[in-house]
Amino acid sequence: MSLFMKKVALIMSIQDLGRQGYQRFGMPVSGPMDWWAFRCANRLVSNPPDCACVEMGFTSSAITVKSDAVLAVCGAGYRLFRNELEVPLWMVFL
Repeated sequence: MSLFMKKVALIMSIQDLGRQGYQRFGMPVSGPMDWWAFRCANRLVSNPPDCACVEMGFTSSAITVKSDAVLAVCGAGYRLFRNELEVPLWMVFL
């Protein structure tokens, strides 16, 4: 799958479950801000629980998906539009 970021959100990053065991070197575990949404999104699209996700915060973004893909958008405080039609969060869509 290929994504083209036409407009990037203020805080937008790729997150996985983080890096365990490196705190002694000063590296934080990190990972997603919303663990519940992260795990639900992966589960909805049948990904393993440790697959990376795009995480957004604060402002809107515009993303073009370059090929057919099964997607899920989870979290709170957002509205999702696909080709100008609103799509519910916490659901799978093509």
